[in-house]
Amino acid sequence: MNRYRIVTGIGIGVLVLALTIGSWAVVQGSGDSDGDIQPVGMVQGVFVELHQAREHQLSAISDSPNEIVCFVPRDLGTNATVLLLCNTTNNEVSVLITTIDVFGRTYPQATGEFIIPAHGYIRACSDPVNTTAIAWQDAILVDFGTLSSYTMLELPPGVGVDGYVVWNDGPEYDPAVPAHTLPLRFSNN
Repeated sequence: MNRYRIVTGIGIGVLVLALTIGSWAVVQGSGDSDGDIQPVGMVQGVFVELHQAREHQLSAISDSPNEIVCFVPRDLGTNATVLLLCNTTNNEVSVLITTIDVFGRTYPQATGEFIIPAHGYIRACSDPVNTTAIAWQDAILVDFGTLSSYTMLELPPGVGVDGYVVWNDGPEYDPAVPAHTLPLRFSNN
């Protein structure tokens, strides 16, 4: 009787372990990183890079009625920052982006503006995107660089932002390949 209990206990333990590992593997290997936030039709956004910081634009950020959100980008050889911006208004909007480096200066490669069409959705990534996923074909490249300290976005009413850091282990990002991610924390205070 004792042997039957031991064998049954081991069998149940192995079954629980197999189900746990199996469900984890299914979730990790789903490969559908596009999720349920797909735009209807192809929407193309534009990023206008400002090669020199324009003082009037930077000072206008503090006078604007728009919401200012800040986040800390990551852009190293093994990871990238991905931004997802959605415009829910009936008008084309402009989202200013200002990146400050570790020396307190404006980082010109990641300072500019996103032009988002009415009811548009854009994806921006700090690494080139190389994928067969159609929704990512128009991803915008924004080079945050390794010296970026923080980034400010000026969001007009009706524009939302989300994002994450992805460990892509290379110079290109393929959102169809499962990879570890970490959500960005956006702060507005």
